[in-house]
Amino acid sequence: MRVSNWIDLTCYVFDPLYPWGQGSYAGEPTAPQGQSHSLRAQYAYWIDQHLAALEAQQATWAAQATRDYQKIFPPTAEQTEDKQAKDRAWIT
Repeated sequence: MRVSNWIDLTCYVFDPLYPWGQGSYAGEPTAPQGQSHSLRAQYAYWIDQHLAALEAQQATWAAQATRDYQKIFPPTAEQTEDKQAKDRAWIT
C-alpha cells in the first residue's frame, strides 16, 4: 500500500471519531473556504502550502545548481566555441 493510501485511511478513520467543533478551543484551525472541517482538508491545505513554497523557490534553486555545476565542470574550449557560434548564428 502506498503512503497516500495510508494517509487516506488515517483521515477516513480519524474524521468520524474526532468531529470538528465538539469543543470550542482557542486557536482551533478552521476549514478553508468552501470545505468542511476534516483532517483530510487540513492535510490537503498543508500539501498545497508546502508545494507552493517549493514552487516559489525552484527558480532560485535551479539558478544556484547551474552556477555550482559550471564551477565544478567548466565548459571546454570546444563547448565555448560552439556556444559562441550558435549565439552568432541566432543574433538578429
